[in-house]
Amino acid sequence: MEYLMDLRLWAKKLDAIGKLKKIKGASWDLEIGTLWDIIGSQPDPCSALFSEIPGYPKNFAVLVNPQNSQRISALACGMSEEDSLLPPLEYVRNLKSRMKKIHDQPRIPPVTVKEAPFFENVDEAGNIDLYKFPAPRWNQGDGNEDQNRYIGTGCVCITADPDSGTVNLGIYRIVIHDEKTLGLYMSPNKDGMANMKKYHAAGKPMPIAVTFGQDLITYWAAEHKHPHAESEYEYAGGIRQKPIEVVIGAHTGLPIPASAEIVIEGFVHPNDLRDEGPFGEWVGYYSTGTKPESVIHVKSVMFRNDPIIFGHPHLKAEAVGMPWRWAAAVWNRLDACGVPDVKGVWAYGQLWTVVSICQRYPGHARQAGIVASQTKPGSIGARFTIVVDDDIDPSDSQAVLWAMGTRMNPIEDIEIIRRSWSSSIDPMIPPNTPAAACFTSKAVFDACKPYEWRQQFPSATGPSLELRASVYEKWKSLL
Repeated sequence: MEYLMDLRLWAKKLDAIGKLKKIKGASWDLEIGTLWDIIGSQPDPCSALFSEIPGYPKNFAVLVNPQNSQRISALACGMSEEDSLLPPLEYVRNLKSRMKKIHDQPRIPPVTVKEAPFFENVDEAGNIDLYKFPAPRWNQGDGNEDQNRYIGTGCVCITADPDSGTVNLGIYRIVIHDEKTLGLYMSPNKDGMANMKKYHAAGKPMPIAVTFGQDLITYWAAEHKHPHAESEYEYAGGIRQKPIEVVIGAHTGLPIPASAEIVIEGFVHPNDLRDEGPFGEWVGYYSTGTKPESVIHVKSVMFRNDPIIFGHPHLKAEAVGMPWRWAAAVWNRLDACGVPDVKGVWAYGQLWTVVSICQRYPGHARQAGIVASQTKPGSIGARFTIVVDDDIDPSDSQAVLWAMGTRMNPIEDIEIIRRSWSSSIDPMIPPNTPAAACFTSKAVFDACKPYEWRQQFPSATGPSLELRASVYEKWKSLL
């Protein structure tokens, strides 16, 4: 299994398979973000590498969304070219198996090394200048006139639990405040926030290291939802079946991925807040507005020659796209919870989840829908979970809507779950709501045939799957 433990090698791989657009001369100020909005909104989009950015050394670059299509996603997690070309639901089925295998593999702790490419350039004290990197202003509404350059959209933030020492990798957004300070936004339900609260409750600053360009396995591990006590480094090592190489930060003592492009070390002090936001978040809105958020005081900046920023700005198209890992994760959780005869799961981004089942007993459909809606990957953004019979392909939106329109009686078949978790990124959270009061409701739509008379339910029109397949095979040269 091939895992490219270097962002540069991954860019070369994308270029070799024709999935990388190389754009020279675009400005950091809205042009990179707008070009990505155009590129990323296309069906099966390429990744994009921006270089020769005006005002910066020609080889300082920004690589945007390097895992944004089914084919790229498959290769990123070590699946085969054949897997990457499967029909969508079959691909999710294979990805589910791949993720289950990864989950069950032994965890492998990281190994400490003394050298890393980012030691090629080390800036400290008066030499620190965060504006030396071409951090984009992604969206017109981001930040304010002076603080609108989000260097951290695809970054990995490294913190540790002060009680247990467990290291956490998380993905949070980061804006440049000035040459030596960064603004840090973390949702209240994230492990990084829990670690920070522990430090601050003890009156201590929280050490933090951030990478602004890293290999995809480390990024995937940071993006994945883990129990608080589980190490993302060990999970990433389990994926590779080799330890992740890390360097111990001189200022923070935190382990930093040796393959990183750009690294900062710093501290987040108690009660030290500055206005941050708004930012165009994954839901497609500037949901969080402008609020006081934590500040990172940077003590060192380390970077490779010709560094690459890993960018992951958000698009409205992405809110209902990129379904594969969310669907596979929910499907694995349903299996783990003992929900039987799940035939398929699809996710329309992080907003809608569809589960296909073969009904086995009364209440089976509601069970599948409620469990799916409350699993961690299924509950992050999906307000709506739809359950359909196994004759419906959950990745076929027309078939799903047909089932909802013909197999549901709204007064009987919609379950409302109140006071589910949410965050201030949710555009339906009222303004000025405290983080501790960010609740939402969820709806489970039972779009299955009524269990008690499913055998008498009218037969659907149209050819059988077998007849359709045989006729297609005979006439496909003309179709």
